[in-house]
Amino acid sequence: MNSDALLIAQAILATKQNVDTFKDYIFPVMMAFSSAFVGGVVAYRFNLRQERIREERAKFSAVSKLQLKMMSCLNDLIAIKVNNFIDLDSDNPIQRTMSVGIILSDSRPVDFDFSSLSFIKSIPTANLPLNERISNFLKYRVLRRSRILPSAIEIGKSWRDLNRLVGCIGNFNYIYTILKERNVLRKEVEDKLHSANLSLHFTYEQLISVFEEHKLIKLVDLTEMLFVLTEFIINEINSFLKEFPDIAESNIELSLMGGGGLLRFSSDGRPLFEKALNPVVKPNYGVLSELMGASVEELKQRYTFQNPA
Repeated sequence: MNSDALLIAQAILATKQNVDTFKDYIFPVMMAFSSAFVGGVVAYRFNLRQERIREERAKFSAVSKLQLKMMSCLNDLIAIKVNNFIDLDSDNPIQRTMSVGIILSDSRPVDFDFSSLSFIKSIPTANLPLNERISNFLKYRVLRRSRILPSAIEIGKSWRDLNRLVGCIGNFNYIYTILKERNVLRKEVEDKLHSANLSLHFTYEQLISVFEEHKLIKLVDLTEMLFVLTEFIINEINSFLKEFPDIAESNIELSLMGGGGLLRFSSDGRPLFEKALNPVVKPNYGVLSELMGASVEELKQRYTFQNPA
């Protein structure tokens, strides 16, 4: 080998590095794996957050739709009372019944998917202050303490009890069943009184001479039930619209919604609404007992609805 070739070989050998297994093989593989792992974790966390946002939006939307339905129901009942019996001042069952004519309403029974409210819990679970979240984590996750939950009686007095809401909407729908039946009987008695030229002034004897007594008793019963049930549901819906937004928000993470909150109902500047919350004169239960053949206590129980709270 001549000197030039030897010099070239030495130069090549001098530039050649020793083989590093970790640097040349293991490290690149680890970098690729780490990148894929970090990317997967980020994608998982992102998708998880997006799913939570969708869930919270679905909750928010369900409550908002329910609020609008309940506001519409309340306005319908207020209109029925204001237009027909808000100034009722007689306690005579017959006079009360005949003073209220056929009641027309464009409202329809309400239908709602209550399963969309399954997120409502017995206690607040969202939007808690930082110190309360830390305290809950330590007590219930670290120390494994049992949560103290409200009693069934306490829950039953609040709108966290969805059975109360189901009952409220069911009673609202029943009002329209009452209206339908009552309008049929009220139209019949009007027609018979008109045919007998008794449209303006008539006695009880003249009334039952043209209209069967059992139908009159049914009409009186439907009328009294209409009064008490309408007033009861007006107050129930009013309570719901004022209390339920805070309850729902306690189980919806508003921070994932970009802030803001649910609608708030106000009756300010609506004197007729405030007046409609007050009950009309009660019937004379003694006269009602003689007419219907039931005891005063039975009738008081029949025509009394009590709010849970």
